[in-house]
Amino acid sequence: MRLGALVALGVVALVLNGCSLLQGLPGASPGPSAIVATPTPSPTVKPTRRPTPRPTPRPTPRPTPTSTPRPAAWSAPIVVDPGTYAGVSMAVDSTGAIDIATQTANGGTDGGELVFLTNRGGSWTRSIVARLPGGRDYEEGFWPGVSLALDDQDRVYIAATRSSGGTGCGCTDGVLLFTDKGHPRGIFGPPTKVGPTNANDPTVKVHEDHVYVVYRTGWYEEGDEPNDGVVWLATDIQGGWTRSHVADHLSYPDGGPALRIRGDGRAVVAIPAGGIRVATATSAEGTAFQVQRIADTSHADSGVSLVLASDGAPRLAYAHDAGKASMRGTVYARPSGSRWALDRFTPRFGLVAISIDTHDRPAIVVVGPTHPHGIFFYSDHLQHEQLVTESTPDALSFRVPGSGPMVLAFTTTKAHGNLLLTTR
Repeated sequence: MRLGALVALGVVALVLNGCSLLQGLPGASPGPSAIVATPTPSPTVKPTRRPTPRPTPRPTPRPTPTSTPRPAAWSAPIVVDPGTYAGVSMAVDSTGAIDIATQTANGGTDGGELVFLTNRGGSWTRSIVARLPGGRDYEEGFWPGVSLALDDQDRVYIAATRSSGGTGCGCTDGVLLFTDKGHPRGIFGPPTKVGPTNANDPTVKVHEDHVYVVYRTGWYEEGDEPNDGVVWLATDIQGGWTRSHVADHLSYPDGGPALRIRGDGRAVVAIPAGGIRVATATSAEGTAFQVQRIADTSHADSGVSLVLASDGAPRLAYAHDAGKASMRGTVYARPSGSRWALDRFTPRFGLVAISIDTHDRPAIVVVGPTHPHGIFFYSDHLQHEQLVTESTPDALSFRVPGSGPMVLAFTTTKAHGNLLLTTR
């Protein structure tokens, strides 16, 4: 997922046993004493005065110190595969294994392959999901948008757009959906076309065996006007595939739409296009949406990443690059009554990905393209910054599983396009 495409976000259950994921890689205080009462004097006998014992002192209660443990370290990035890759989408399955979809980006006949990698069997394996037709290579066509999701049985779904016009063209053959459901695991059948020609930036999610894909159209076709953009939802929830408008009359996009599915089956979509909009389906069928534009957002806000809290409320992170340098940075946004609370929590901005833990606490990774370079991780209510690696990736994917370590996968041309992985 490049800056133009970026989550689904999940913060953070910090279980530090990353080794299992990397298997097969080429890495009462005592109470007071009783008080003895002074005897009652007799009328005829003067009592011998006895000292009254003092109570044993009780320790003054003090609040338990709230020490801040040293944050767990991220593992040194390891090379999942030494090939040349562009774009990455990653998920962690129910066993803690990692699944990744990406594309090869090297020249020659092995460039432009849509690839699936997994360590489910204890070591990393790589399989080709699809190739460009007619023997075309990466310079003649590629997969500009790739998104991976899992269903409840850990079956894999990959949505991708296939370009037939080379790297400088926004034209595509449409949105194609691949799955290994109904096939041996890791073996993908022929694709289903779920988005039309010249659709771009798909994101796929699966909820209760139903598949949802959002994508955008417009801006690239001949005769398009600057505000001709449309975001669509395609789903099979009604049996066959249907599609509906999410939002239209959009200005030129500042990244692809982000998608999450609430517990009641309603889709939530974040759209960066001349400002950030959040669209929520009015039903599980997704035939209509309520769209809210976040105030004080503009073309300066891009690369939105989306997660949902346990109550279904959206949480966003996005880059803000406009105005004075003191105003630039990465913003965390959440609903607050009828408005949105916006928190510029770091002056760094670039690629961004948000996830969320089981206590609804956000965890965000940000690529800092300026000095100091690297990927930075924000936790502890976004008050703590930690350098993950000095790499500056071209694409990244970040997940916080319900249990097990956090996982960050990324590609970077400065590492010869290798696919890299780190855990915490």
